[in-house]
Amino acid sequence: DGTTRNIDVSKTNFINDWDGDLIYAHTSGAILKWDDTSDDTISLDLKTKDIDFGQPAQKKRVYKVRVTYKSSGASNVDVDFAINGVDSWTEIFSGLADTSNAWSTVELSVTPADIYSFMLRFQSNGTTPASFEINDVSIVYRLKGAR
Repeated sequence: DGTTRNIDVSKTNFINDWDGDLIYAHTSGAILKWDDTSDDTISLDLKTKDIDFGQPAQKKRVYKVRVTYKSSGASNVDVDFAINGVDSWTEIFSGLADTSNAWSTVELSVTPADIYSFMLRFQSNGTTPASFEINDVSIVYRLKGAR
């Protein structure tokens, strides 16, 4: 049954079965067919990798984050950041707004200076509509000179 939600269980890699369907298994041994239909969710916790902009040993300054997204309903999605690989989050935006399912770009000001790496988290503890999508994320930064 591909409609079962298995959020907090270990899963295998995807494979194609003899019918060409994308399938996977999880810890109970059940084999499920992938279903890419969006569903409303009550929680969202999407984190980027620890981004070092290709220069892990050089300090940087992050100025802005631009997020292009769409949603047909209040998303309750907050945007947070963390620096230097430390899982300590600072909120930079609360509640990405309803865009009537049209792409919209929000520009978020960020304050970290003299950092080595930067992570983003999109998080919601409320209802996130099935229509919520992120198209792209751009980070405006500058490399700092050696001191």
